[in-house]
Amino acid sequence: MQNLYKGKIYLIFAAFLLSTYIAAASSVSDTFYETDEKTFTIDGNNYTVRLEVAINAGSLFTHNNEKTGVIPEGGKYTFSDGLQVTMDKQIPLQWGYKSQVTLIKLNMCGDGICSSTENCNSDKCCNGETKDLNSDAGNCGACGIRCANGRNCVNGVCISPPPAFYCGDGVCDTNENSASCQADCPEPAHVCGDDVCYDDEKDCCRDCGCDLGHNCVSNKCVPVDECLSDEGCKDNNPCTIDKCLGMPKKCVNTINASCEEIGLREKQATVQLAKNVSVPASGKANASAGAVSSERQAAERTLPAKTIASKKPIFTKVIDWFKGLFK
Repeated sequence: MQNLYKGKIYLIFAAFLLSTYIAAASSVSDTFYETDEKTFTIDGNNYTVRLEVAINAGSLFTHNNEKTGVIPEGGKYTFSDGLQVTMDKQIPLQWGYKSQVTLIKLNMCGDGICSSTENCNSDKCCNGETKDLNSDAGNCGACGIRCANGRNCVNGVCISPPPAFYCGDGVCDTNENSASCQADCPEPAHVCGDDVCYDDEKDCCRDCGCDLGHNCVSNKCVPVDECLSDEGCKDNNPCTIDKCLGMPKKCVNTINASCEEIGLREKQATVQLAKNVSVPASGKANASAGAVSSERQAAERTLPAKTIASKKPIFTKVIDWFKGLFK
C-alpha cells in the first residue's frame, strides 16, 4: 500500500515536470497530449507552446496567441518570432492522439533576439553574441567593422581619440579659462557684496548702486529724505505748521485754521469804530459828539497808517456830515 502511494506521488511529480518542461538547447523534441502547454528554453529564450487539437489528420498548436492550423505528420510551421514546429509523428491512442514534435529557433534577423551563429545588426548580434554597435571597436556601427588601432568607436563611427587636454574633459587646464572654455572653467558664483557689479546683479545695490535720488539701504534702493527735522521745513509763514514726516521724510506745511491775517484784524477794528458813532433823530449832534471825535482821533492814532489810508473815504463822509450840522 505504501509503495502504491509513493508511486502516485512520483506520477504526479512527473506530470508536473512535463507540463512545465524547460530545455536549454538550440532545438528540442517532446511529446504533447491534447491541451498540454509546455515551456522550453532555446538559445537562452523561453517559448511556450500549447497543443490545442490532435486528430488523425494532424495537430493544431498555439504560441504567443498565434495558431498554426492543422499540421500533418512530417509538416512544419514557423511562428512569426522564428520558432519552428515540426510534426514528427502522430501517435494514436484509445481516446485520441498524441503528437511527437521537434521545436527549433530559426535565426531571424530583426526578431530582437540574438541567436547562436546569427549576424544581425538590427538585433545587435554578431556571431551569436550581443554587441553594442555604438561603442564596440570590433563591431563599430555594424558587425565586422573594426576600428584601426588607436581609434575609438563613438556613436557607431571610428574616430581618433581627443588630445590629452581639451575643452570638455572636465578639467580646467592651465591654458584654459572661463572665456576660452566655460565647460571646464566656469565663472565663480556672483556674490552680492563683492564690490563687482555683474549683469545678473541688478537687484544688488551694494555692488551696482542706485538711481539718482535714491540711497542703498539694507541692499534696497530707497528715495533720499528731503528733510532731517522740522526745523528744515520752515517756510517763513506764521500761519503754517511745518513738519518733517514720512518715510522717506518730506516737508509737510499745513495751514493753521486759528491764525488770523493782520488785514482781517484791522478791518474788524474799523467796523467797531463806525458802530460807536450815533446820530440823534432831530438831526443835531448830541453832547457826546465831542467825545466821539476824541475817540475817533484816538483810534486814528492807534490804527496803523496803512489802515487809515485804506479807510479814508469812510471818515471823509463822517466829517462832512458833522460839518453840515453846524452850518
